[in-house]
Amino acid sequence: MSEEKTEVIVLLDEDGNEISFLVDDKFEYDSTTYLVVYEEGNDEDGYLFKIEEDENEELVIVEVDDEEEFEEVSAFYYGE
Repeated sequence: MSEEKTEVIVLLDEDGNEISFLVDDKFEYDSTTYLVVYEEGNDEDGYLFKIEEDENEELVIVEVDDEEEFEEVSAFYYGE
């Protein structure tokens, strides 16, 4: 029997608190890598994050908070 390995990422909220997220999916769209994640212990409310480079050329994970980008990427993800 094969065991599925789930990737967990830990991010900081605006107050500096650590929050664990389970990565449900990782995909490319328009030359950007996106992550569909769920807060650990809550698989009902998903979040869309993207991976970007910061000013030091380090990879960072940021929430997609632009409504137009969110709608466009969501439509791609769900094949709409």
